[in-house]
Amino acid sequence: KAINLALVLSCIFLVSYVFYHITTPERKFCHEGVIRIIYFFLLISHIVLAAVILPFILFTYTRAFTGQYERHKKLARYVMPLWMYVCASGPLCYLMLHDCWIIRCFCFIFIRRKLLSWGKKSEVVFHRNEKW
Repeated sequence: KAINLALVLSCIFLVSYVFYHITTPERKFCHEGVIRIIYFFLLISHIVLAAVILPFILFTYTRAFTGQYERHKKLARYVMPLWMYVCASGPLCYLMLHDCWIIRCFCFIFIRRKLLSWGKKSEVVFHRNEKW
């Protein structure tokens, strides 16, 4: 079944994720302002929910696997939306942490258009010592 494959792939991802973070140096979030607050809110809520929801995912899976479908549905009603948040916030935090050139290009184009529309031609500074 597809759910069995999903559970196996999730376990493989978890093991590779932990191995990756054990073997690579940490990265610091380098942006300032409101985006920093948004990033840390997403990151902290992602970590807390991922840790808290793991046993509930296993309980939900076990109830479906053993044929306790009514109990499974009652628990899945709450577990599924939280797990979807964890699944979406993880890659979003990853993209925000790493300098994704797509996001930077979009920001550059947007900010440049705003500056030009105001009649101000100046350099746009993305990091402390980097100019575009």
